[in-house]
Amino acid sequence: MLFATLTTLALALVGAANAKPTIAKHAGLGSPKASGVSVAGTFPVSDLDAAQARVKADTTLNTNGGLRIDVTAADFPADLLLCESANCANCVEFDLSVLPHETCLTANFDFVSVVISQPSNSGLDFGVFVGPPGCASFGQIPVVNECFNVNGGPFTELVLSP
Repeated sequence: MLFATLTTLALALVGAANAKPTIAKHAGLGSPKASGVSVAGTFPVSDLDAAQARVKADTTLNTNGGLRIDVTAADFPADLLLCESANCANCVEFDLSVLPHETCLTANFDFVSVVISQPSNSGLDFGVFVGPPGCASFGQIPVVNECFNVNGGPFTELVLSP
């Protein structure tokens, strides 16, 4: 009985870590809120591939690793920073409240690190995924207010889901 329960839990975690967003269409990322932003040293830094075990499908956790208690208006303000340098330096900042969901968004530059900056640290009730060109494979940004160096790039695309 215990083995069956643990096996079911392990399969659920693997499924969440390999969650793939739904993509309805493709679009350009649009105008950034700011560019040349550096938040290096402001947030803890991790590798995106090493953090996948913390992922819960279609949500982005707070930095305490917990799910959100209030999902009403606590998502915003939240900004996505796509960074051309490791450790979240030389970033282009986008307001997550205006980006469409279930759309593959293409940046006009390669990025190697990402962070979701959210003052409330409450997490998001949707997932933020980044990937290489082609909109075929993505890695989920698992938590807000943590810088992730993304491995396996170049990365140029993202999707918000659901």
